[in-house]
Order: sequence, then structure tokens, then C-alpha cells
Amino acid sequence: MKAITKGILAVACAASFVPAALALPPAGGAAPVPAQPMPQPRMHGPWSPAAAGLESRHLLGLISNSNGRGKTSLPPASGCNDGDYWMVFLVGGGQMSLPIGTVYPGDAVVCRASQWAIQPGPASGLPVGTVQPGDTWQVAAGGVFDGLTYKAGEQAVHYGGAYYHFFLPSDYRPSLPAIGPGVYWIGDSMSAYARSAAKAAMPGVVVDALNSAGSAEIASVFAYRTLTGAVTQRNVVVWAGQNTEDKWWETSAALDRIRTITQSRGQRLIVVIPVGRREFTFNGQRLVGKWQEALQSGTDLRNGLVETQALIRKDFPVANVDARAAVLAAVEAHAAAFSNPDPQFPGMTELQTAKRSAWFPCRSIRIWPRKGFPRMLRSPAIGATPTCPRRLRPASIIFVRLARTLVT
Repeated sequence: MKAITKGILAVACAASFVPAALALPPAGGAAPVPAQPMPQPRMHGPWSPAAAGLESRHLLGLISNSNGRGKTSLPPASGCNDGDYWMVFLVGGGQMSLPIGTVYPGDAVVCRASQWAIQPGPASGLPVGTVQPGDTWQVAAGGVFDGLTYKAGEQAVHYGGAYYHFFLPSDYRPSLPAIGPGVYWIGDSMSAYARSAAKAAMPGVVVDALNSAGSAEIASVFAYRTLTGAVTQRNVVVWAGQNTEDKWWETSAALDRIRTITQSRGQRLIVVIPVGRREFTFNGQRLVGKWQEALQSGTDLRNGLVETQALIRKDFPVANVDARAAVLAAVEAHAAAFSNPDPQFPGMTELQTAKRSAWFPCRSIRIWPRKGFPRMLRSPAIGATPTCPRRLRPASIIFVRLARTLVT
């Protein structure tokens, strides 16, 4: 751990392609540079932020179809101030019905005269995958959307995201604040599970959790947050790749994008190696968890998560945290706490299972089967609905403590 701590600042800058818009100036007084549109933009048509007569000025949070990401229903509008707004983030894209109407990813729900109303974003109503980074819309009339001012005649540029679209005016000039102490943690739903532990272990930490997000989504969010001045912490912890196990190339490109930004700003970057999903098949004799078992051997490069693990260790040799290995080590260190029978393997204890197959014991994490195992896995030997009670502190605390050790 000490070697990792000493080596973080020595991470070499790898050459990677990053659009000019994201080649941020170094911290420390350098003049802001204009955010230019990404290469080869596609024009989608006119868009007016003023079409609904609304201005989204003061962000309150997210409206989402996932209770791990934001509010799943609109709060009462009484007492809201004109310009207060919620952004729409929909896992999987699609649409969401609210009492005031149907919303799409990237829309804003804005307060006006103590009532909620919908301010459509440029990509409102377009299917997931239709919009790509660099796509543009001609601004038909000026207005304020998502806290930014758009002028008639300029363009709105898409900066990434599929579930929650990010846009900036084409003439947007970021005024990047100075880097200060603290930790910014970004990732998928595992970061959401770690949020409470992170706040307890690292007061002042900012956790940006994107449920079901892939690596490209995480990189897009980080780039946008940086350009709009939300990321001012010196230490950046990234969890990426858990939801894109078989797309290691996407994770590699995303981490390159994040690394280029952090290095240009003098930030320290720590990458967490994902643990692998708890997804199982039954081979007629036992449950098989291919993701975690593949990580145990570490040799099957046909498995995308093994490739992801290898590339993180190669590209971030002294600035990575192997979350899975850390949790398994903690399980062995607390052997007595994991001496109970393992419902997944009748006749074995949780500790024995962890040693043999490198699976997390259910009680070491906060995610457990709510409806039992899939039907195909049920048998008299396995039991109908094995459950994972919460007794020990979640693994997220271990992740956080490791990260805290690295960044302090």
C-alpha cells in the first residue's frame, strides 16, 4: 500500500486521442480556452431552450427511473422557486411518465409559479443510441437550459451520455476553478452503494454514482462535470467497467479520456478494478459464477473482465485498487465472521466458498438476491430461495478505506 501511495504521482502520461474540447488547460492560473465542437458533428435540427417559456437555472437533483440515482417521482411543487429544476436521467433510456407529462433523458423539469413544467432538451424524444458526442442543434431562440445560457444562431453541442445527455453552447468558455483538497469518486451503481461509507470515511467526499452506466457514460459525465467546474478535488477515484465486462476496449478508451483530463489539471487518479457481477449458471453439479471465477484465474483473456483487469494493472500500475482481492483478504482476516453455512454451496462455509471460487460472501456486500435465485438454479440441494442477510459491514467500506489510504 505504501508503494502505491508513493507511486501515484509518477504515473506516466499515455498518448491518447481526446477531442480538443476536452483538452483542458492545466490548473494554476492558465487562461480558459473555448470548448470547441467535437470532430464531424451531425446536425439534428433547430432547438429552442425558450420554447416552453422556462429557464432551468438552479439544479435540485435528478428525476430517474432508478431509486439509486435520483428521485423516482416529483416532489410537491409548493415552495419551489422559479428556475429550480430537476434533470431527467433514465437507466436504459426510453421515457418516463410524470403527472405533468412524458419526459425523456436530458429534459429538465422546471419550477414556474409554484408548478412543475417540462423544458425539453435538444435530444428529447430521440431513441437511445441516436445521439453521439459532437452532434449539434441550431439554437433557434436564446434561453437558459441546465444552468447555461444559449444564444440564437449558435449551436448546442452534445458532449456524451445516453441516459442523461450533456450539452454545452458551442461558444462555451470554461472557467475552471483551482484544484483543492478532497476526493471526487465517480462510477456506476457500486459507487452509489459506497456513498454512505465514503462520506463516513472521507468527510467532504463527492460521490457521483451512475446506475447501470457503462465506461463511456462515466467518462462523459466526468468530462462534463470538469468542464462546468464541478470537479475541484485533487484526488479522483474511478470505478468503471463493471457494466461493460465484455467491452474492455470501451473501458480502456474511457480511462484514457479521464486520465488525460486529470493529468492536465494536476489531479491524482486512482482506478478501482471492478469485482465482477454475481451472475450464475448451473453446470449440473454446482453454481458457476463466470465473472468472479475468471478473475480468480486471471488467464482467460476471452473474458472481457479479465482483459479489463489486465489493462488497468498495465496502464495504472501504481494507482489501482483491486477491490475484489481486498474484500477476499478481509474475509479471510475475519474468518470467524464467515464460518456460517453458505446457502450457495451446501456443506461448505462462506469462507471455504470464498477461498475455492473467489466469490464474495453475500454478507460482505449490500447487493443480494431479493427474489431468490433464478428458477433454473433451484433444486432440493440448493434450496428454493437462499438469501444473503446483512450482518457484517459492506465491502464498500473496504473499498473506501483503501481509496482513503491512497489519497491521504
